[in-house]
Amino acid sequence: YHKILFDLGPDDTFLRNAEQMNVDIEAVDTVVISHGHIDHGGALRLFLERNHTATVYIHQRAFEAVYAPFFLFQRNVGLDQSLANHERLFYLNDTYCIDEELLIFTDDNASHPEQCLLVYESGMRVLFAGCAHTGILNLLEFTEE
Repeated sequence: YHKILFDLGPDDTFLRNAEQMNVDIEAVDTVVISHGHIDHGGALRLFLERNHTATVYIHQRAFEAVYAPFFLFQRNVGLDQSLANHERLFYLNDTYCIDEELLIFTDDNASHPEQCLLVYESGMRVLFAGCAHTGILNLLEFTEE
């Protein structure tokens, strides 16, 4: 039995949502960040400050700088690189089975690798994906194997 957060978002919204839903952030044991964009993992520092035990599963390329157009400029929309060496980050670059309930796999076809979480529960499989940059149907194909 796990208490999972899949992606954290860009700011403290996940904390406010958890509070409204009576979810104890300190009880979370597993975090999966789908990919290294700020809108999926920008709140990592906030999470690590509130939770002192969870393992954070993240792709080994997640802290690479990512730039997006912003008017006439390029702005970094990647993760806070000062967190890249945090002791609770568990880096992945391939499919990884956490246990009999949780499997993380990577879609390497996207411009930035995207991790998905497959949860096995009561004989069913549930897929969690971030943006599904290469298409949700392509990701679903993996779950059928």
